[in-house]
Amino acid sequence: MQELEAPVDGIEDNSTPAPEGAQGEETRDLQDEPDTQDETSTQDETDTQDGTDTQDETNMQDELPRQDPLPIATELPQDESLRQDSLSILTETPQEAEMQSMSPSSDAPAQEFASTVEDADRADSPVEDPEITLKNLRETFQNIIDDKLANIPLRLIDTHSGILHTNNDLEGIFKESEEYQRLYENILSTSVSKLRRKVNEFFRYAMLSHKWASAKDEPQYWQIKGNIYEMDAPREICKLQQFCTTSKREGYRWAWSDTCCIDKTNNAELQESIISMFSWYKDSAITIVYLADVSDISQLKDSQWFKRGWTLQELLAPQFIKLYKQDWQPLIDSNKNHKVELLTVLHDITRIDIDVLKVFQPGVDNVKKRLSWVGTRTTKKVEDIAYCLMGKRRHN
Repeated sequence: MQELEAPVDGIEDNSTPAPEGAQGEETRDLQDEPDTQDETSTQDETDTQDGTDTQDETNMQDELPRQDPLPIATELPQDESLRQDSLSILTETPQEAEMQSMSPSSDAPAQEFASTVEDADRADSPVEDPEITLKNLRETFQNIIDDKLANIPLRLIDTHSGILHTNNDLEGIFKESEEYQRLYENILSTSVSKLRRKVNEFFRYAMLSHKWASAKDEPQYWQIKGNIYEMDAPREICKLQQFCTTSKREGYRWAWSDTCCIDKTNNAELQESIISMFSWYKDSAITIVYLADVSDISQLKDSQWFKRGWTLQELLAPQFIKLYKQDWQPLIDSNKNHKVELLTVLHDITRIDIDVLKVFQPGVDNVKKRLSWVGTRTTKKVEDIAYCLMGKRRHN
């Protein structure tokens, strides 16, 4: 390409211009010539007619329109960038030109180009049918509800109405709630994490931990008829009523007590409840510990609550605990987790490592140490000690 380059001003002109002074003299001579010049010219034309024919042909050729020469790529010093662009256009192949048009300019951010490519890919991808999307989201919502119901106690008391409900009843109660209707109607604009969070919030429940009185004094499942707040027997019904009232005041709609929330005449249900109890306590929103023999924190170490086998896992499994005295007032003036607030006190009473009190892992390791935890505890059945130590979890 360099051979084609030549400055525009450098094209040669074979004609030599006459000096300025000579041109002036020639003009004056022509003006001074006599009229006989015409006759002389006629004679000259006759004498040279043959010669002028050839000259006329030459002149006719000169008078023909000039054919423009082939374009010559020229270099303009004042526009170096234009020259470079012109050269690139002349030299690049069609494939290179196409690649150049697709690549981002040096001035554009790389993110813009990546975003453009991503948008193009998204436009090419198939769009899911809105009906299918809606169906999938509703199935996901139902799966979240089913999973939650499969991992909470088999029966719960509604602290608002005082009615004892089965696990199957709870789904219908939830679906009749304003919260469910709002989520269901706006499911396309609701994230799965929000659906799960709202389901968990609705089914938060409180667990009761206590030392049983005599079996005949505790309210049993078969004795619960209608609203528990309206019952006046058996003797310990007031404890159940106070537990539900306290749970409601703490902000929990659902409550569970081992006295009336298990049908002990149903062996399958009883066994299921025993092996699931650790998980239920662990997954509870709060465990309310009722200390019937404590009226002051100084009496805590002597409470019978630390002498029973089952209350061991009720201390270890829950993540959030509040202790209440015999008058149903908090043992300490704090709305925080009493398990954390009284960590050192609980360690001194139980001799259980602080790290274990913070986070207990069920299992059969460190058997000797675990046996030491129940050295002063008792249960009616020997095998119940094993459940207390292992913290057996429910598997679905």
